[in-house]
Amino acid sequence: MNKTNLATGTPSTEKKREIICSTCHIKFESVVHYKLHLSTEFHLYNTRRRMAELPPISEEIFEQKKAMMVSANASAISEVVYKCIPCNK
Repeated sequence: MNKTNLATGTPSTEKKREIICSTCHIKFESVVHYKLHLSTEFHLYNTRRRMAELPPISEEIFEQKKAMMVSANASAISEVVYKCIPCNK
């Protein structure tokens, strides 16, 4: 893709840079996609893993773990028994 250098007015050929998240080991097409990735739960999870000196996980495994946590929390919430404290019923 040819771009014009604003300072000199001459066309410049710019190589497409490869953007890689060093935490998740994922390649991105643009800086915008990379910046959006930085705010995802997936990236934050892998950042915490990196701080614990663990390897990153794939997005598929993350989604499986997330689904397991949601279903575990849903079953825990449904098992809550309400009890009247004054009358103990």
